[in-house]
Amino acid sequence: DNKNTGGDIHVKVKYFNLVWEEMIEEYLNKHFLGLKDNELIFCEKKIKSEYKFSKGNFEIDESANNFKIEPDHYFIDKNLQFIFDAKYYSNLNKLNYKQFSYHEILKHKIAKEKTISALIIPSESSESSNVHFQLKDEFVGKDDIKTKIILQKIRIKDVMKSYVK
Repeated sequence: DNKNTGGDIHVKVKYFNLVWEEMIEEYLNKHFLGLKDNELIFCEKKIKSEYKFSKGNFEIDESANNFKIEPDHYFIDKNLQFIFDAKYYSNLNKLNYKQFSYHEILKHKIAKEKTISALIIPSESSESSNVHFQLKDEFVGKDDIKTKIILQKIRIKDVMKSYVK
C-alpha cells in the first residue's frame, strides 16, 4: 500500500560481504600502487598493476580434519606478500583473530619484514589508514618480527564506480 520511492524495482542482496569482497579484489587489481608508511596507496585512475590479487587457498593441516585457510585477497612475489581481508562493516573495535592467524601462519612463506597484512573496510568520506594491531615486543621471539595489521578505509563510492565501469 505504501508508495515506493526510487522506482518499481528494488534489489535485495543477502550476501553483501561477498559482493564487497569481489568489488575490493577488482579495485585492488586496478588501483593498488603499494604501501607507504603503514598506508595502502591507490591511484584514482585505472592502472595496469603489478599486483594480481586473488583469493588465497592454503591447506595448513596435517590431521584428518584437513583444515584450510582462505584469505580474501592474497598476492606474493619475490619481494612482498600481501594478506588482505575485506570487511563490509566499519566497526572494528576488537582484535580480528582471523587476520592475525592468517598473518602468523603465512608470514614464514617469505623473508622477514615482507608480509603486509590489512583489513579493508568501507568508508563514506575518505581513504585513511591506521594500525589495527601491533604485537608488543614481549610477545615477539628473538628471531621473529612484530606482527602488524593495518586498518585501511576505502571510499565505497570509489570502489563501486570502478566496479561498474
